[in-house]
Amino acid sequence: MRNNKIHVAALGLLILASICFAQADKEKKETKGPTAETQTAKIKSAISSRFVGAWKLVAIEGQQVPKRDRVGLIMYDTTGHMAVQIMPLDRPKFASGNRLQGTQDEIKAAFNGYAAYFGPYEVNEAEGVVIHHLEGSIFPNEVGGDNIRYYEFSGDRLTLIPTSMVDGKLTPKSSATVRLIWERVKL
Repeated sequence: MRNNKIHVAALGLLILASICFAQADKEKKETKGPTAETQTAKIKSAISSRFVGAWKLVAIEGQQVPKRDRVGLIMYDTTGHMAVQIMPLDRPKFASGNRLQGTQDEIKAAFNGYAAYFGPYEVNEAEGVVIHHLEGSIFPNEVGGDNIRYYEFSGDRLTLIPTSMVDGKLTPKSSATVRLIWERVKL
């Protein structure tokens, strides 16, 4: 029951974020650079269209991943925007019950292990990657950067495998140590 409430709350936040992105895109009068092209791009291919929708986190696999129960949701929309949130389920509640009155330890514990960001995305089918262009993130240092993920589809599952650029080239999928496995949310 608790997991369902968390999923519904996270889904609601991501839907709201998608609506805000769409509205902000309409209000922009002028944009420049490759991000502008991505923001207004429509889903163009069969592969790209497979991303569209909401996906719940099923598992995070990898040697470097701390063993914690997590819940997460990632959404891709038809305007070329995405949003994701992943959080551990064992985060302690604030004693005050007020997020503005948390102690330093409570704030640190709430932040630790929580990942959330949003922005436009693009699919590079030739490389087999989806690129998330971060316009906002819970970790401020990521804003303006790109998160590059190899992708694999299998039925109603999407696996994202983080990678990076080294000397202008993608690191090979075979060297990846983490896999995020998502399952399409069905109504």
